[in-house]
Amino acid sequence: MSVLIGREDRARNFRVSALIIVVGYTCFTVVGCWFLVQNGKVPNELNSETGEISTALVGRDTVTTISNSVGEFAFTCATGLGGYSQCIPDKLLPNLPRGAATVSWYEQARFPFGTSRKLVELKINGEQIISKDMTIARIEGTVNFGLWSYFWMGVFMAIIAGVLWIKSER
Repeated sequence: MSVLIGREDRARNFRVSALIIVVGYTCFTVVGCWFLVQNGKVPNELNSETGEISTALVGRDTVTTISNSVGEFAFTCATGLGGYSQCIPDKLLPNLPRGAATVSWYEQARFPFGTSRKLVELKINGEQIISKDMTIARIEGTVNFGLWSYFWMGVFMAIIAGVLWIKSER
């Protein structure tokens, strides 16, 4: 008799585990996808800073900085979920023209909390280095990659949940 109770408990545990995986991943995916799509929109009105351009290491991220009489401002090219923060590859930095740099940017939400300055356009001496179209294309690529990642992870989680459910039936 105790063997049957143990088997029933095990089956129930497998089913509960399968449901937790499905419900948990669904909630995680809804929040992540919503955040990806919301952060994938560049506003029409942008802020602007002008000054001397450089890069700085902040934690593990390389950010673009603008220094002027007001202070030093750090800008990222990563989305609110993270990603590649460096706007200008290291190999291009020595070849950048010198002079007044102007950055167009907006405040973006960071997951799960906080904000950062998202660089949208960069001009040095009037020469366009990073355009709004380039930034939008980069954001769209990140959003598409993120959405496909969620999809394939979901397929993997569904397979695991299915295996657990089938095991519970045995």
